[in-house]
Amino acid sequence: MAHSITGIDIHPAAEIGEYFDKPVRLYSSGMQVRVAFAVATAYRPDILIIDEALSVGDSAFQRKCFAKMEEIRAKGATILFVSHSEGSIVSLCNRAIWISNGNQIIDGTPKLVTGLYMKHINENKIDKNKIKNEHEALA
Repeated sequence: MAHSITGIDIHPAAEIGEYFDKPVRLYSSGMQVRVAFAVATAYRPDILIIDEALSVGDSAFQRKCFAKMEEIRAKGATILFVSHSEGSIVSLCNRAIWISNGNQIIDGTPKLVTGLYMKHINENKIDKNKIKNEHEALA
């Protein structure tokens, strides 16, 4: 059976072995993410949108995904990466936006934004003005 998109074989990229030809309903959530990532990155996208789904994969798969995202970004693509992982955001992104309940809290460097996020995340109510003032003082 053919497993290619635009001439790129996605079967080995998905790394799910003989399950690749089985019905998707038999896939674990991790297997589904592997196939989805392999399909999404089978060609060079102009924009790649990745959410928390990568958290279901094992460490080796996550490293492989981050390497592929770096490769795609190096070729000029935009990556929209949605995550709560401070380390992943800092290592992958050159800009971070903290969004809470559909509202932008701050926009800035990943280290600064994630630091403020970690500092304030357990507060009952996010005080956007307070955080914005802290951000401006630190920037």
